[in-house]
Amino acid sequence: MSALAPSAVDRMVRPTPSTSSSLSVELRVIGAIVDSWVEPAGRCDWNSKVVLQIAPRGRSRELVIAEAKATLVPDLGWLADLAENLCHGSPVSIRLRRGPDGVLQVTQLELDR
Repeated sequence: MSALAPSAVDRMVRPTPSTSSSLSVELRVIGAIVDSWVEPAGRCDWNSKVVLQIAPRGRSRELVIAEAKATLVPDLGWLADLAENLCHGSPVSIRLRRGPDGVLQVTQLELDR
């Protein structure tokens, strides 16, 4: 099925994200999406990874770049929009932790249009 036209079932049901116990202190960032993409390029499914660049509210010059599992995205429609850069300026709230490799990993993702 194309990620650009997900079925009603795809929109309602998604895999439960798994969490890693090896992650450390949790942070919360509220702001707006500046840029986003899905990896690997051209693939938009629940096995993808989403990279978000977020301008925190009140500190828009300090971008936060974080990676999220696609399973944290509400539905495949949102995932396709993030892949196609249709969410620039959209409000976002994330909780994240720094992984053992130093990369910021999103543990909770709240998107709004």
